[in-house]
Amino acid sequence: MAAGRAGEADERLEVTVVVGVISIVAVLIAAVPLLLLDPVAHDGAAPIGAIFGIPMVASALIIEVVMRAHQRNRPLSRGMLWWVLGVLPVSIVLCSIPAVLDDPEYFAYETGWGAVGTLAGMLLLAYLGILMGGLLWFFVVFPLAQLVLALIARARGDKEGGRIGFGSFLLLGLAALILILAGSLDGLAPGRSSGGQIIAAVLGIPGSYEVVWPLGLWIVRLLLAGFVLLLCWPAITRRVRGRRVA
Repeated sequence: MAAGRAGEADERLEVTVVVGVISIVAVLIAAVPLLLLDPVAHDGAAPIGAIFGIPMVASALIIEVVMRAHQRNRPLSRGMLWWVLGVLPVSIVLCSIPAVLDDPEYFAYETGWGAVGTLAGMLLLAYLGILMGGLLWFFVVFPLAQLVLALIARARGDKEGGRIGFGSFLLLGLAALILILAGSLDGLAPGRSSGGQIIAAVLGIPGSYEVVWPLGLWIVRLLLAGFVLLLCWPAITRRVRGRRVA
């Protein structure tokens, strides 16, 4: 009985350690642009990427670790939450303090409490990145992990475990489609009206939008054509088999 409890405690500690390592590595990566790069350059890309983007990626990886542990019926410790909701966002925001204090004009504050408000807003942005990690996990990390595990199983000769599902390619394709489309168009109207502009851009109909990356728009069209072909492929194969039988 005692040995079983000890083993369970070790498994909980192992998962927590992995989550802690991911959090610490994320903080170290975020500290580089926050401490060394100019926050004003490229419209604030460095601080936004460090405060929002890196917690999002770390959160997606942590979700994958937790899901794998849950699938294997491994016990989970609530101590993980301290790393994800405490150490990760707070440490990243602390790394941004020198940049905030050095440039009050860019960060739009005039008093000490204004600086505190700016840091509080950064903390909220970090938490938003952690929440958005769920979407990143679903559309990118989860299907990528499925593909990697399937390829490893195939290399080991496990045909059953080496099956690659259509869903993994679909999710990765959707993620690529959204990212490439976002980088290809500019000047989109806010709200629902942007949907019509996107359709017009894909179809090549002139509109109020601006194409900033023509190649990306052609990649989007090829991806959409691939999706349509994959969806219609079962019907096509059934027709071909029916004609052969006839």
